[in-house]
Amino acid sequence: MTDRLESRIIEAGTARLQILRKSAVFGPTEENPAPELTYPRILRLQHSGEHNGILLSTAESLHVAAYLLHCSSDDGRTWRQVGAVTSHIPDRIANWQPMLYELPAPVGDMPAGTLLLAGCIRNRPTSETAMCIYRSNDLGENWSYLSTVAEGGGFSQSGGLSTGLWEPFLLWDDGRLWCFYSDELDAERHSQMLVCRYSDDGVHWSDTRRIVACADQRLRPGMITVTRMGDGRYFVSYEMVGISSNPVYYKTTSDLFDWGDPADPGILVATPEGKGVGSTPYCCWLPAGGECGTLIVTGKNLSGTGESKTGTDWLISTDYGKSWIAVDNPLPYTPTGQFRYAYSPGLFAADDGKTLYYVNNINSEEVPSKAKIELAVIEITSCEK
Repeated sequence: MTDRLESRIIEAGTARLQILRKSAVFGPTEENPAPELTYPRILRLQHSGEHNGILLSTAESLHVAAYLLHCSSDDGRTWRQVGAVTSHIPDRIANWQPMLYELPAPVGDMPAGTLLLAGCIRNRPTSETAMCIYRSNDLGENWSYLSTVAEGGGFSQSGGLSTGLWEPFLLWDDGRLWCFYSDELDAERHSQMLVCRYSDDGVHWSDTRRIVACADQRLRPGMITVTRMGDGRYFVSYEMVGISSNPVYYKTTSDLFDWGDPADPGILVATPEGKGVGSTPYCCWLPAGGECGTLIVTGKNLSGTGESKTGTDWLISTDYGKSWIAVDNPLPYTPTGQFRYAYSPGLFAADDGKTLYYVNNINSEEVPSKAKIELAVIEITSCEK
């Protein structure tokens, strides 16, 4: 799968985003039309010595009971499958909601450069779920079980409340590995909560800390992602299911141990005109683009406007989230009733401070009823006058 050159430029506040090229990471073909691909993730190796610069990507691959790993050694121009992560428990399935991460520093006996993959591991009726983490020391070709962050129930088999654990996100900070995720274990009071746990060795995990647990039981904050901004604060974005269009909210903190009152739902991500994004968000901050860098929040659909549009806008802030600008999605898609396009797109900021890697599951030309995973490589610079 080869890349396509681009030259489109998007301006947002003090930031200029230039789309350098696009390529297909993985998707259906006439010979293999079955893949059902959502929830793409990507990273660029930055702590692996001579292997730095290699790209790795994965996604939900609902046609197989595994997370398939794809690799590019030419900055996303071409891709090949290199490995797969399967469940360490024979009767469990490992292919939902992957999070791909490279350790920037040692944790326990794991050196910097260790690859981690966290996911929602479940039984076939999805009545039992667990947040499990797997590790690789050979660039994603082989994987072994590391630890279980937490265990829960799942979808109710009798029409009651579900009690599952979903949508992990990994982050290293000050020698610790953190795992953020969605938690339904207190469903009678909070339909779903956003929580986190931390580990000093990647094996033993702390008690659960609540980040968002709304007073209204019907509200379901979910799909949390985290990025650290240039002012030292952490920014988390999440959808708020239970409100029309599932609008995206955010919180910030200077201390991962203190997120304030969990009952506080956070702040809506929206332009002054009220335009926002909804469902399956992802956030990322880069230092390029102006004095305060560039903060990006993606989503699956528009919210707050009643507007119908092909492909969801991005929301961009160049003042640490104080204000937002809507711009065209670099990887647009045509919504249909057949597939969950743009279901949790992924972002990754390179260590040069200006290159952004963006993956989205969008319409496949080869098999129109399916989705492919597409990559856009984007360079961010300042357009301050």
